[in-house]
Formats: sequence, C-alpha cells, structure tokens
Amino acid sequence: MKDRLKQIRVTLRYNQQQMAEQLDCNVRAYRSYEYETRSLPAEVIKSLNEKLNVNLNWLFTGKGTTFNPTKVKPFSDCDCPEIFDNFKMLHKRYNKMIAEKGLSDFDASELTDIPLSRLHQIGLGKTDISMGELLKMRSKINFDANWFIFGLSSDIANTENQFSTEEVELIKKLYKKINS
Repeated sequence: MKDRLKQIRVTLRYNQQQMAEQLDCNVRAYRSYEYETRSLPAEVIKSLNEKLNVNLNWLFTGKGTTFNPTKVKPFSDCDCPEIFDNFKMLHKRYNKMIAEKGLSDFDASELTDIPLSRLHQIGLGKTDISMGELLKMRSKINFDANWFIFGLSSDIANTENQFSTEEVELIKKLYKKINS
C-alpha cells in the first residue's frame, strides 16, 4: 500500500508536508504511513476518500482506478462571476487546442487515460472539466495553460507552458469552492 499512498501524493503534486495537511495529520505521522511503519488509521482512510476522492478499493488492492469518478458542479454554480466568465468557453478552447495539436479525442483519451466519452462531453460543453482531468491533460499534452484556462491570448499569456505553483493553488482553490 505504501507505493499507492506515495502515488496518490505524487499524482496530486503534493510534498509530504502538503499531503499531511490535506489528511489533517502531522508530517511525521504521514511519513510513517507512507513508509508503512504505522498502519493507516480510519480517520486518514476516511480523509483520503472524502477529501482527495481516493478509490479505497484501489488503495487496498491496487485494482480499479486511483480516484473515484468526480461529481463536478457546473462552473455556473460558482459565486464568483469573474471566474465563471473565464471558464464558460473552456470547451471551445479544448476543441481548438486538440485541433491545433493534430489530435482527436481518441488520441487525447489514450494519452491522458481520460475516458473518451468524457472528453466528448467536455468538447461539446455538456460537462465541466474536473481538476484531475485538467492536470492529466496538462501533464500529457503540451499547451499554453494560461490560454486554456483563462482564455488569455498567446501574446499576453505566459509562454512557459507549465502551471506555476500559484496557478495550481488557484485551480485547487476554485475546485474546492465549486465542489463544496
């Protein structure tokens, strides 16, 4: 299980301190769970499932997907209109990005392990992209993150093509706000 606990942490781009904070435990305790010198207490297992959406079957057996399917509230439910305005055309930017990369939804699905049907729904604007899906796409497909998320034109956007720490924190904050 220790490899799976570490895999969750690495996938979420957390260091051990950040993971401990997410699980409401101290870093020393978290390290002991990751290195399997202590068993995971029930409250940490509950936090993994409820806060980080970890599939407990996968955690204990290694079978299935790492994370449970996300239930994403629409961005229109967000009480921050300026954030909503940035995201309401995300599906069009997704389609443009895929076309510019010469990819099909099938190619993107193969690269990211996001189900093809889910990418079709995102492309049609019938569902919102989840934080996990966004990070999967960003890690496998090279695109201008500022343009994709915020709709900034290339001449304004940061050409670095990597999410900065601040951007990741902003996205996580938005994700938590929308899904609370």
